[in-house]
Amino acid sequence: MSKDIQAGDIAADRSDNFDYIVRHFLQGPHFFQSSVVQYLYDWWQGYEPSLPQRKQFDLVEHAAIAPNLFLIKVLGDGRFEYRINGEEVVSLVGVSLKGEMISPDHHDIAMANLARYYQEIVEKKQARACTGNLRPAHMDVLEFETVDCPLVDKNGNITHIVGAIGTN
Repeated sequence: MSKDIQAGDIAADRSDNFDYIVRHFLQGPHFFQSSVVQYLYDWWQGYEPSLPQRKQFDLVEHAAIAPNLFLIKVLGDGRFEYRINGEEVVSLVGVSLKGEMISPDHHDIAMANLARYYQEIVEKKQARACTGNLRPAHMDVLEFETVDCPLVDKNGNITHIVGAIGTN
């Protein structure tokens, strides 16, 4: 599993609750500390060697982990839109990004990095993960992990990225 940290991935450059973020490439089985993150990754990996289609991801079927889920729509040209942010996502991150458009030229360096990260998922058609620390309001520092999984249309084009965040 390779890792990378970029400018904008540490607290001084951020406007949310993240202290720092380390991004990882995933291949094959992976074991997460968070049960919600593991659940989503196991669901996604269950479609190998194919990728699941967006229509195969029904939020109702994942209701138990819905508060920890987020869904990103791929708009093309490196642009993305946050479509769903579960309640726990908002609580941990400190802000709702629902409806937010991000791209590599976003004015917030953290959001620009996130757009580049999502673009790598689109280009490689591979899940990725993040780990690090965050500081939700009025709480101690928490270790977190996420998984970000591409979803395709009937032609095999990545149209969405579904993800989950959990704490250890």
